[in-house]
Amino acid sequence: MSIAILRNSTALLLTLTLGACGGGGGGGGGGGGSITPQASSGFAQPGDIIRTGVTYRPADVNTMITRDGGVTLEILEDDEIEFTFVTNVTTGEEEVIIQIADRTYTLPEGTGDGFYIEQLGGLGFTSVLREQTSDNGAAELYSFFNSYVTNTVFDRPEGAFFVIGYDTDPSTVSAETGTATYEGTISANAVDVDSTVWELPISDNRESGAITLDVDFGGGGSVSGEFDLGNFDGATTSETYIIPSVSINGNGFSGTFTVEDGALAPGQTLVGAEIDGTFYGADAGAIGGTIFTEIQESGEETIYVQGAFLADEN
Repeated sequence: MSIAILRNSTALLLTLTLGACGGGGGGGGGGGGSITPQASSGFAQPGDIIRTGVTYRPADVNTMITRDGGVTLEILEDDEIEFTFVTNVTTGEEEVIIQIADRTYTLPEGTGDGFYIEQLGGLGFTSVLREQTSDNGAAELYSFFNSYVTNTVFDRPEGAFFVIGYDTDPSTVSAETGTATYEGTISANAVDVDSTVWELPISDNRESGAITLDVDFGGGGSVSGEFDLGNFDGATTSETYIIPSVSINGNGFSGTFTVEDGALAPGQTLVGAEIDGTFYGADAGAIGGTIFTEIQESGEETIYVQGAFLADEN
């Protein structure tokens, strides 16, 4: 396995031949918080919901892409991914414009609320799907997939889960007291590097489960909890992941997680498990964020898992 690392002022790009890689990216209000709001209109105000005419910059998003016989992971800075809903002046229909690094996708609304898709010819397509909305309406979790398809095999697919929304003003988070529990859903894709493509059906590569986050706003603030994911069509066992206490920084947090003893299959090891989260809504009533981990197998190829979660305060 060979690794090429390219650095510039705006991005860090890691390319693994016949492999994949992951890591947490900076941006917006996640990964420890920021004074820069994720929404172009500013930090969350009472009643804010996702709407047209506002640009959202989701934080800590890793996109896994297969290219030229390898898998590429992009660690995106806060100005390298943008998500904007617009109204098409000709058709009057809603569209979503997604900017990822130097790539722009304009997707018309498809069948079903929250689903946007553009056919690329044949079986190829680019799509985003709203998977979940927070109870306060200030955040939404989306899945993104882009691919050209040949002979029922996805060629060079690009995929990610991410959360967009109105992140909480850091001063609001620091003023919170007491404890709170947040419960919600986490969804993730898995890529096994014994193949340079993701084969049909796509559902075999993704799992969803429950996530619980316990927040203590006292003493500077901390977050702990756990989440569950399935076995990715037998690539792993069903697992419970543990989030040890991590510190709140501004309006977010960044740390690592572990796996419950005995939950991994024999010979599997959890490596580079990262979690990044952000508080959303004027009242910090929701937490959204991303995960990334590697599951290494003795004598086998590494499995890479990227996902996102959205949880509401009880």
